[in-house]
Amino acid sequence: MTLTTYRCGVMTLSQTGEILMLMVGAGYLGTSTYGIKIGGQASEGLARYGVPSRRVELPPGQSWAYDAHRIAFQLCDGQVVS
Repeated sequence: MTLTTYRCGVMTLSQTGEILMLMVGAGYLGTSTYGIKIGGQASEGLARYGVPSRRVELPPGQSWAYDAHRIAFQLCDGQVVS
């Protein structure tokens, strides 16, 4: 496994050259393919991506995973935090 950090605030986790996970932190100004950004509302995610494939309850909120889009959002108080 290789963890790579870029100056723009993006991190990737890869194995044998295939990116398995792309992560961004708080304050990241970019958006997902469908325009979801850090600080966005959970309702935007539902409107643009539909119902998540999986929802996992976490102590600070929820994680919504969209298998078909290969993306997940972590939510706290109805806002995207990562």
